[in-house]
Amino acid sequence: MTYRQRITLTPDAVVHVKLVDISGQDAPAVIFGEQIIKNPGQVPIPCEISYDPTAIDPRHTYDIAAHIIENGQLMFKADHCPAGCRGSTPIAPCIFLRST
Repeated sequence: MTYRQRITLTPDAVVHVKLVDISGQDAPAVIFGEQIIKNPGQVPIPCEISYDPTAIDPRHTYDIAAHIIENGQLMFKADHCPAGCRGSTPIAPCIFLRST
């Protein structure tokens, strides 16, 4: 995961990353796995989400939702990074957008 701005993250930064099924029209997204990375260092930030690959339905649509919190404030977010499935392995490069 990365962002375009030249901003250094502090050791207080925390990255939250989730693999979600967004197939339901009016239903909340179903979370299949998540990772929380404390003091992630600088971008690019590697992440790995543990999940049950047998739960992945190739007919469904999956996204990676992620955000960076620093000193209690939302700094960056990546709400909809399509997670294309290769077999049962979701792959998604994400670029964070600066929170306003």
